[in-house]
Amino acid sequence: LNMETKDISEVKAEEEDESQDRIIEVTAEQSAKFYGQVVPRDQIPRKKKDLKIDFRELTEHNVGQLRTLLDKTLPVTYQNDFYNRLTSFQRYSKLGYFKDILIGAIT
Repeated sequence: LNMETKDISEVKAEEEDESQDRIIEVTAEQSAKFYGQVVPRDQIPRKKKDLKIDFRELTEHNVGQLRTLLDKTLPVTYQNDFYNRLTSFQRYSKLGYFKDILIGAIT
């Protein structure tokens, strides 16, 4: 039975050398040759999910949400009169919600 005694630093150095030996750099072309032909992104079959958007009326209760949405997404600031006019012509304004979160508006 042959037993070697090694210093702990020698063992750690050997382990590091072994782990570095396992790292291999591979180009995209080499990967494609190994795994098969490269498929263009638009040809990958994807599972489409339905996006359920609820459209709701603009009311005095949710006009604050619309104001926040427009302030955060548009480079202009509207006066209070603009929002008052929108609530008086409700049939021309709809709000789009996804999972009860306002994501868009049609005014």
